[in-house]
Amino acid sequence: MESQKIIVFVDQNIPVLPHYFDHTCFELHYFNGRCIPEHVVHNADLLFIRSVTKINKETMQVNELLPLRLKGVASCTIGKDHVDEHFLESLGVSFFHAPGCNAQSVAEYDMSCILLYLDQMKKVWSDVSVSIIGYGNVGKSVASILKKESFKSLSFYDPYVSGLDDGVRKLNSLHEAFHSDIVLVHTPYTTTGDYPTHKMISKVILEHLNVNSMFLIAGRGGVLDEEALLGLQKSKSLWLAMDVWQNEPFINQDLLQSAQIATPHIAGYSSLGKINGTHQAAVSMHHLLHKEMGVCLNLDFDVVKENAIKSYMDVPLKVMSFPLLIEDIEDLLENDELKSKSKEIYTQKKKLYDYFNMYNPLSDTKKLKASLSMPIEKRAAWFDVLRKEYPIRYELSQAVFID
Repeated sequence: MESQKIIVFVDQNIPVLPHYFDHTCFELHYFNGRCIPEHVVHNADLLFIRSVTKINKETMQVNELLPLRLKGVASCTIGKDHVDEHFLESLGVSFFHAPGCNAQSVAEYDMSCILLYLDQMKKVWSDVSVSIIGYGNVGKSVASILKKESFKSLSFYDPYVSGLDDGVRKLNSLHEAFHSDIVLVHTPYTTTGDYPTHKMISKVILEHLNVNSMFLIAGRGGVLDEEALLGLQKSKSLWLAMDVWQNEPFINQDLLQSAQIATPHIAGYSSLGKINGTHQAAVSMHHLLHKEMGVCLNLDFDVVKENAIKSYMDVPLKVMSFPLLIEDIEDLLENDELKSKSKEIYTQKKKLYDYFNMYNPLSDTKKLKASLSMPIEKRAAWFDVLRKEYPIRYELSQAVFID
């Protein structure tokens, strides 16, 4: 009967969830993630959210006179700073998230931006040093790609990581990382613990950046002093790639204007990354249903995921291989110093071509910067529209390159 169905509330931007929760057993209700449904703890058995939904005592509107129905909350995202886990625990509500679900997507976003920076600045791998701040799932995925290239040096800073990683040097202080030519920030947002990240990247730290260096942030906006970065950009000729911002969707308009790459918190928005997040959250919820309610549908989750991917996007993606020969590159080079690095430049341009076939950050930048010409009151809504209507985006593993 209809009344016996398990009630599931779902952020409208979470894809493929019906593959995991069939309508014969579940009743799915969709909502705008920035506006959590009223009294959801009393009306739903399960709640699926993204990072835009704040979960705490104020947003959940618990009425002590009504029975508590909610069994679990799952965020289909890599982060969890938007959720008050202690509050959910006090209600007896389980919480899950999807660590690492979009790590490869973010790593490929980084690589697209790095290759663009090198191309525009007329630099090669061996000219530059790279530091990664935050060495969790994303940081390690970035490093696994970068280790294959011949950078002058590759290092990371993360006080919570004690072990060594072959090919990546561990730094002992944050300011050391900012002496590199390319600085990549992938830290979570925290306000407690031994190393809280709130405004961790301050003016004092940012002053260590080299002239003409690249600064990329794709973790959480609250870790950065944006005004300090903006103040230093001109004096140091910084090349900025901004994917996360303070006070999203009400982002810093001056920083949006001046950043070379400016995107609406979509570094992890590859279609496969999104499906990974849904998959991890859905599997966790099914285990909860089995444990708490005795519901077991005996799903083959690998098959479900495969079918979900096929329904969401055409794979593999067929793309053209890099159209130039090394002789063509040599003819384009301006001086003898560059010609001596022609093989390295050729390799970089080929990779830039390949990565841009998957994801071109300039396209998202153009779309977000279009808001600068809009009335101020419409700009925040545009930020959310770009996220909600984000197109299909592939990862390199899903592509077949043809001549």
